[in-house]
Amino acid sequence: MSNQKHDTLLRQWEMLALIPRYPKSIRTDDLYQALLGRSHPVTKRTVERNLTDLSVIFPLTTETVGRTNLWSWAKGSAAMQLPGMTAEEAMVFHLAKLHLERLLPASMVQSLRPYFLTAQLTLRALDSGNAKRRLLDRVRIVGRGSGPVPAKVSSHVKETILRGLLEQKKVSLTYVDPDSDVESQRTVVSVQGLVQRMLVVLVVVTMERKSQPLSLRLHRIATARLLDEPADVVDHINLGEFA
Repeated sequence: MSNQKHDTLLRQWEMLALIPRYPKSIRTDDLYQALLGRSHPVTKRTVERNLTDLSVIFPLTTETVGRTNLWSWAKGSAAMQLPGMTAEEAMVFHLAKLHLERLLPASMVQSLRPYFLTAQLTLRALDSGNAKRRLLDRVRIVGRGSGPVPAKVSSHVKETILRGLLEQKKVSLTYVDPDSDVESQRTVVSVQGLVQRMLVVLVVVTMERKSQPLSLRLHRIATARLLDEPADVVDHINLGEFA
């Protein structure tokens, strides 16, 4: 391969790496400046031409605002990476989607969706007789009991609880008692951790004036509001006690 072709290939690969995934975007001017900063002697016109050519091959989208073109990877497109995703990596992402998605913040799940999709496509391409495909078809993680359907969890409540944990802020919530189905009065808690026990997600919290951690079922939390008040973080807590 000639040096010119090598430089062109490297530049275009770096261009693809610089383009963010929708809804984020990057201006053509910023791409041009970024490439100059990476020691690629290129003109702005060449960058524009390369982007147009690449958009024919790759799922790139552009939006024109005034005289500015904004470039993104298309929403829902699979993740592009070199080297490609192996079957083993695809299995890990597939199992993570099945069993960790309920514990992750929506923003984190959204950022992982391209990798989940790539994993799905990678596994789908495997021959039915492939040993790894056979293993995936024959492995399941199940909980005890007869209830195969997880309890419905409010997305707003889940996000608020996760923000309280990640940002170490107190959360004001109401809780529906599992015995009486009566909604409690509003209580302020400090979220200490999350535990998934079979199909139930437990929120480990401490309450004001009570230092002993206790667990609440996430799907039983009716309302939740993040407070601008530091949480009372327990330094050493054994989440395994709640499993």
